Amino acid sequence: MLGCAQSAHQPKLQYKKYVGPNRTINAAYRFYAYALPQIAYDPDKARYHFKKFGVSDNVFDIFVSNTPFAGAVDTAVLMQQHARKAGITIRVNQVPHDGYWSDTWKKNRGTRR
Repeated sequence: MLGCAQSAHQPKLQYKKYVGPNRTINAAYRFYAYALPQIAYDPDKARYHFKKFGVSDNVFDIFVSNTPFAGAVDTAVLMQQHARKAGITIRVNQVPHDGYWSDTWKKNRGTRR
């Protein structure tokens, strides 16, 4: 994903053999797993799971820059819009290109509010 988003009251979730469409390796790379199934967009199901884990009222921050790839900021805004349909609040924080990896990526992963 474009950085990590996490909430202050989020329980530590254990994912076991969960495969989703948010892969860190895309089809441009030779290790892309074409055989993995895509999961359909389902805001009602997302709302259900966020409520089940007690994080539905939290605000998630994403720190993003176009440094990782062109269009990363636009992608974060799209994620924000899709999450809003599930009742999930994401704040998109655009950060400077200069120093993104050292000042943002390494320091803000898992930022909590």
